Amino acid sequence: MRIFIASIVLAIAYAIASCSARVVQYPSHIRVKRNSYIVQLHPTAQARCVQAIPGIQVSRHFDMFHGVAVSIGDSVHPSQVANIEGVKAVWPNRVFSLQYQNKTTNGSGEYLHQATRVHQAHTELGLNGTGIKIGIIDTGVDYTHPDLGACWKTPNCPWQYGGSYASDSLSPNDPPMDCMGHGTHVSGIIASRGDRVKGVAPQATLGMYRVFTCSSESADTNDANVIAAMEAAFQDGHDIISMSLGSETAWEEDPVAVLASKFVDAGVVMVVANGNSGASGLLTASTPAVGRNVISVGSVDNWNITSAHAIFTTHTGQHSVLFLPSAAPAPPFIIANNTLVVAPTDNTGSALACTNITNDLSGKVALIQRGECTFSEKALNAQNAGAVAVVIYNNVDGMVDMAFDSNILIPGAFISMGDGRMVEESIRSGRTLVRALESDLITMPSPSGGHMSAFSSLGPTAELGLVPLISAPGGNILSTYPQSMGSYTSLSGTSMAAPYVAGAVALLKQARPDITATHIRELLVTTARPIADSSTGLVSNPYSSGGGLINIYDAIRARARIDPPLLSINNTRREHPGPINSYIRPINAYWEIYTLAIQNTDSAKSMRISLAHIAANSLTMFDKNGTLSQQLLTNQTMPTWPTNTSPVPANTLPQVLGIRGNTLVRP
Repeated sequence: MRIFIASIVLAIAYAIASCSARVVQYPSHIRVKRNSYIVQLHPTAQARCVQAIPGIQVSRHFDMFHGVAVSIGDSVHPSQVANIEGVKAVWPNRVFSLQYQNKTTNGSGEYLHQATRVHQAHTELGLNGTGIKIGIIDTGVDYTHPDLGACWKTPNCPWQYGGSYASDSLSPNDPPMDCMGHGTHVSGIIASRGDRVKGVAPQATLGMYRVFTCSSESADTNDANVIAAMEAAFQDGHDIISMSLGSETAWEEDPVAVLASKFVDAGVVMVVANGNSGASGLLTASTPAVGRNVISVGSVDNWNITSAHAIFTTHTGQHSVLFLPSAAPAPPFIIANNTLVVAPTDNTGSALACTNITNDLSGKVALIQRGECTFSEKALNAQNAGAVAVVIYNNVDGMVDMAFDSNILIPGAFISMGDGRMVEESIRSGRTLVRALESDLITMPSPSGGHMSAFSSLGPTAELGLVPLISAPGGNILSTYPQSMGSYTSLSGTSMAAPYVAGAVALLKQARPDITATHIRELLVTTARPIADSSTGLVSNPYSSGGGLINIYDAIRARARIDPPLLSINNTRREHPGPINSYIRPINAYWEIYTLAIQNTDSAKSMRISLAHIAANSLTMFDKNGTLSQQLLTNQTMPTWPTNTSPVPANTLPQVLGIRGNTLVRP
């Protein structure tokens, strides 16, 4: 067994990070539960030191996290809790949301498995997840669904673990029946055994830990519920824990991120959705995906879309147009009878409808082009003008998910640029009608298939860590759904990508039972397939896609280990401040030496190693004049700058220098 070692020096100008207070204060846009806090204790402290203080009520005890959840009265300030002897840190009890988008319908599961090579792992290697335990922290599951075993904790049932940890649960032992659908959908991606939906690891042993309430008012949970469920899943001995939820704060020191990292240190593989805030630009990853050594997952769009379609009747005849409906809470896009379509203008004369619309749209459907303002602003202006529905068409190639604010009461549909222009031309030429029935479905290739989903959150973390780690199919994914809600549907989100990776990891652990969580993380990154960006001709930026699209077959059969699998620029871990005299002309910078070790794990075969690099997109949130990008503000897409692949002067920062023996090599 041989190891090839190369040293890499990474030099970059760092900003000095400021120390945080003992009581964490979240930004104003982060939702928290009023008068509720998560308290972490020092290792030797006991919970009774907190319980003894008047006005503080302990609601949950956490073992692995070593802390408690507390409620405090209005007369108690959180700083008083922080000053209690034995208290290490205090966090407001944050609200968590599910990481999914809109509903469509799609039936291309087999192609997904071929693209990720899960199909080969099933057919050639005979892997199905047998003997691997996967804990799922979510909204619950319809365990009566025939594709999910139709059982709960009975002999030979896939569901052997779990319970209810939501605020409305009377006991953790309550069966975690799903009233929202998300958890059932996630479960099917991992382990559906049916003919219509084929799970990645259909024979895995499962546990479901419900943390979301069945309240019709809010699809949220909080830190206390999530930590309790995580600890229960850990105590049940799961090999893998899958989490498709998150909060917008993205620090490694967040309580759920801290706990997730502890689980990884203990040997559990933590797979977490990276978030769905890609439209907001860089630094949008969520916690606990940002936890140290957690496998954070980005979303790739499905290669085919099978969805509802609308029939537009024009002067040239009838045209079938595929659409993506607006996400809940907007009503479904159903128009039972032919309805007149118009292209309105606003009070500035623009057809983009970003201000009040001057037309009377009573009883009509508004056709509006994307651009300059949000989808919700366009829909609200159409609604105020009397429209019964709104159709928004793209201003670039492809299709994107569309969501409205809660004050939008009319249905919306998103169509492609080509279809939108066709309808607009028809309106100018004569009377145009539209109808859309819920039962009408068509299938077509997705223009964005195989590319990163527009909604997928981008890194880096707040500490400049690289996320997501890996990407998987998450856009327009068909899976199981509660039988009371139709049994099957398609959802989009990193919520769908994370369980796909969790199932794939189960196949890897089945094939290599002694593999460690660290080794799994390495293999996923180093065997992934880079994802191309058709708009630039370059590879997608790692802050968008991580290592690329998961390739589980190659991960299982890999003969080499590459350590570390990624290089993150973290401005809080500096060991060598000062000039780099021994490598290049003196530069005052903080720098770090990384040792890249490539190990041949196959004792029977030798290995040839070559080093190369591939240019990736450069991402920015700003235009050249230094202002926030108009492309990001109007189209909710990240602008890319051309990557300069030409040599740069030796004193230019940042730069990467490789050392092979005594020879300086610029990769």
